[in-house]
Amino acid sequence: MKIDSIPLPDSFFTQAMPKIQDLAELKTVLYVAYLILRKQGYPHFVTYKELLSQEPMAAMGEEVLRQALNSAVEHGALLHSTLNINGVLEDVY
Repeated sequence: MKIDSIPLPDSFFTQAMPKIQDLAELKTVLYVAYLILRKQGYPHFVTYKELLSQEPMAAMGEEVLRQALNSAVEHGALLHSTLNINGVLEDVY
């Protein structure tokens, strides 16, 4: 499936984006949206391990990625939960 665009809700531009002050956070939010839109089936989420396995996210380093994800959750751009996936607790966004 080819994705030509990534739709984001109006609230991203009016509520979350004005709070984002860090380029890593913005990149992370956009990349999470990109990955979720490529997913098939339900529910749609991305695990931390999945993000870390992607070159653009891995290039930031774990500490920067973790901080970007925490900031994005704090600013309301992403939701976070911990799920038991095959017996392993996973951070999901």
